[in-house]
Formats: sequence, C-alpha cells, structure tokens
Amino acid sequence: MDNDRTVFSQVIDFVPLHEFRKCVRRYHGSFKVRKFSCLDQFLCMCFAQLTFRESLRDIEVCLRSVQSRLYHMGIRGRVARSTLADANERRDWRIYRDFAHILIGIARPLYVGEQLDVDLESTAYALDSTTIDLCLSLFPWARFRRAKGAIKLHTLLDLRGSIPTFIHVSDGKLHDVNVLDLLVFEPGSFYIMDKGYVDFSRLFSIHQASAFFVIRSKRNFQYRRRSSTSQTVNSTMSMFWIFWNLSLVRSTSWTRGTSISRAFSAFTKRRRFSSSAVRGTSSTDDGAPPQSILRMGSGVIKQSSPRA
Repeated sequence: MDNDRTVFSQVIDFVPLHEFRKCVRRYHGSFKVRKFSCLDQFLCMCFAQLTFRESLRDIEVCLRSVQSRLYHMGIRGRVARSTLADANERRDWRIYRDFAHILIGIARPLYVGEQLDVDLESTAYALDSTTIDLCLSLFPWARFRRAKGAIKLHTLLDLRGSIPTFIHVSDGKLHDVNVLDLLVFEPGSFYIMDKGYVDFSRLFSIHQASAFFVIRSKRNFQYRRRSSTSQTVNSTMSMFWIFWNLSLVRSTSWTRGTSISRAFSAFTKRRRFSSSAVRGTSSTDDGAPPQSILRMGSGVIKQSSPRA
C-alpha cells in the first residue's frame, strides 16, 4: 500500500537506482564523502526540478520544512545550501551524464509506437539550440559579450516522446552549424533544422549518411532551379514540405511534437507535388512550395553561397 508514501518517493521508484550506484562506483563518487551522498544530491536536484525551485536557498527552505519526511523520500543526509553547492561544484559530472544515457535508453522504447499524425516509420529529430544567460561576475569563464556571460545548449530531440538524444553544452559564441560536425546521423532518419544550420557541405554529409533533412532557407539565399520531377506524395516524402505549414503557423516553438504533428497532418492531404533539388518559388495551386523551403535530394542545382 502506498497510502503513507509521498508522491516523490513513488515517482523515484521508477528510477533504476542500482544503475545510478554503478555510475557512482565507476567514477568514485563516494570518495571522501561522509554524509551527503551522490544519491542525496541527485534526489535533491530531482525534487528541485519537479517542484520548480529557483535557487539553492529555495531548495533548502522547502526541504527543511518537511524535515520529518526526508527519510521517507530517500534523502539521508542533512540538506544545507552550502553542502548542496559544494556537491554541485565538486562531484564528477560524468556520473549524471552516464545515468542520463541510461534513462534515455529506457524511455525511448516506450514511445516507439507513438504516432505523429502520419504514417511515418522512420525516426524524426528536431535540432535547435538555446542561449542561457549567466552572470559574468559568477561565471567569468562564460564570457559571451563585453558585459554578459552565456552558454549555449544544443539539443537533438526525438519527436516521438520529445526525448533528447543528444545534448551539447558550449560557450555562447559557438555557431549552431558547428554542432552538425558532432552528430552521427542515422540512415533513414529525418532531421528538422532552422535556417541557422544552412551549410551545403555539412548538409551533404547528411545525404551521404542516407538520412534526410528539412531546413529553412535564408533570405539572401541565391540559387537557380535546373530541373524538377513530378512525383506522387507518400508518407515519407511529405516530410520535405513540413516547413510550408510551419511558415503559415509561425509557431515560435517549432521543435515541439505538437507543431510537427500538425504539419504532417496538413501535408498528407496533398496528393501531388513537384519535387526538385531546391525550392524557392511562391506558393501556387499546383502544389509548389513557398519561399522558405530548402531541400537537397533528387535533381540538379546550380548554387552560390549566401552573402554574409
């Protein structure tokens, strides 16, 4: 019976703590640790994430208010702001990296059968980055501008379940397109990106890996269509026109699965379209795509690099 158990402890039951302890032993996380263990640190940060705590002081005040329940939540050590700060600073970050990979490996198979409002058996990914502002006086190593600090979080999101499969933390000055050099592309998968990732040599590497990509073109993109072929729409090729719908929706959160699914549903209603290596014409009644679509695939293109 779970009548006397906290909701937090019941949620933690789904976490494979034996795998977490393996990660701790692998990197000697318990070396010279007396009271506040790596597990205590992990549970405190989980609690902070689930309850939207905003600072270490906020975590400390909230947990100390239920001091008698901490044991039943799995927290054995004394929760103090300085102790938690020291643990976050000194504990080996690889413990939590390896454990995150384990959790992702458990979660992804649970969403294999999730539908994207279209009959698409291949995996679809969304790649984007976000800049996290930091206080330059506290993080002098994260210099972004003259009086501003920041880091950039690059994330590859599996649209089935919205599960991150790749995360890279860099300084704020790293351009988004450089992350393409770090990815290992899965054959047959689809990669959806914003126009910040336009780089022909890197995009061609996706084609060489037998994968597909969908990307928006820049305003100063110069090209000329050399040939086109009429083809019948199927569930796979409809992926190429997803940004047509997204450009109409103008969603600021285009990486969310809901927006992607809505786009898939809209495009599968069209029966025929004209495909080419690169599209840039305005929308017409015969199924031609709008100005914001770039596709590399079948066909021939004469291209010139975008102006700076």
